Formats: sequence, structure tokens, C-alpha cells
Amino acid sequence: MQTAPPPAETPTPEAVDPSADWHALVSRGDALLARHQRDDALQAYLDAFDLVTDGRPVSPAEVEHLCKKLASYQLSFGSRAEARQTLELGRQTLKKMTAAKDPVERQKSIEQIENAMHALPRD
Repeated sequence: MQTAPPPAETPTPEAVDPSADWHALVSRGDALLARHQRDDALQAYLDAFDLVTDGRPVSPAEVEHLCKKLASYQLSFGSRAEARQTLELGRQTLKKMTAAKDPVERQKSIEQIENAMHALPRD
């Protein structure tokens, strides 16, 4: 009598993409920006934001820094709407963070992003 093989485990995002690491994606985005590959850099940064909410050890300050950096870059190209959208993405990402060790730090980062949103010129 043959037994069926055990069911395959559902792969985790790490198993599917071994490079799915916050710091690696941010570094990749930085390198792509340096080479003026704006769309690819933006995708790397957005992928990094996606990783934050699954419990990875990323601090709220790191999320805030990336969010502000990307928004500043978008502003330098005159894209206020994209910058505002990025700041909102950062704010929502921070609200969803489950691994934030210090809720006070997370709230401070949310407030910093909200202040940056209010400081943006309107279209």
C-alpha cells in the first residue's frame, strides 16, 4: 500500500523570494535611484513598505525615514500628488505595523508624517 506524500507547506514570502528583506529592498531602491532608474526604485521601495506589516523587525523610524525620503524625491520632480500619496502610504503602514516594540515611537513617527503631509503645498 502506497501512502500519499505529505501536503506541501504553503511557502512564506521569504521562501518565495529570498531577497524579500526590508533593508535589502531599501538599498536596492537607493542604488536604482543613483542610476536614475526611477520606476524600478519606486517599486523596490513599495515592496519594502509591503514587508513592514508582516512582523519583520523594522522600526517605525526606518519607515518614517524612507517615507519622507521618497516623498522628498517625488517633490523634486514636481509630483506633489505622488509625494502626498507616499506620505499617506507611510502613515497607513505605520498604523498597521504589528512588530513595533514601542507604540510611543510608532505614534511619534505617524505624527511626523502627518506634519510632513500638512507642510506639502497643495496642487
